[in-house]
Amino acid sequence: MSAIKPYFDDGQVSLYLGDCREILPALGVTADCIVADPPYGETSLAWDRWPDGWLQATAGVTRSMWCFGSLRMYLGHHAEFAGAQWKLGQDVIWEKNNGTGLHTDRFKRVHEQPTHWYRGAWRDVYRDVQRVAARQIGRRAIGIEAREDYCELAARRLSQAILTEAL
Repeated sequence: MSAIKPYFDDGQVSLYLGDCREILPALGVTADCIVADPPYGETSLAWDRWPDGWLQATAGVTRSMWCFGSLRMYLGHHAEFAGAQWKLGQDVIWEKNNGTGLHTDRFKRVHEQPTHWYRGAWRDVYRDVQRVAARQIGRRAIGIEAREDYCELAARRLSQAILTEAL
């Protein structure tokens, strides 16, 4: 892959449009942590397809990852997490105010399950708790989005003068 150009770049955040399985290796970076929200592969919607091989791609650039998903997704892809040598560090429950329901015979989805995964020994991954907002200490962020409409939305939000911080 030739040099790839960001869809958006403000000096602190670079956003790329494309497939993370191609972009991550091409960037040649090592990340402190990846935050991922992959398609869960639980519906018949065209965009909801699990991207095979993405866990291997992330394993090549970091030892720490937060991943948003559902219990069904994690159980269905457990072998892939294990195959890429990702170990479950912890999980939390993110409660949503208004859930969605794709099926009339099931409860609405009123939560997601962010999980922390790590590779290697925990002592080599764990860092002290961050006490200062990351944008104030000079850290850079890289985003990758496969869908152009979502990439455009993210670029508009990133170009705002002030980003709201959730603490």
